[in-house]
Amino acid sequence: MIGRQFDIEASYTFEDLGGRTKVNLISVVTPKSFMMKLMFLVVGWLGETGRLQGAPKGTRELEREG
Repeated sequence: MIGRQFDIEASYTFEDLGGRTKVNLISVVTPKSFMMKLMFLVVGWLGETGRLQGAPKGTRELEREG
């Protein structure tokens, strides 16, 4: 997807898990303007901080789902 402020490139892969299917999504978002690059930097940093704090809880939830 090509936009005015950023581009998104996405790809899906499908994995057979013996009767179930796992779908993986990989996406790359490329900001175009200076302000969008700055915003992505700040939001990315905040997201990493939150993800690192929430990792143990999220890991436990994933282990239960199996």
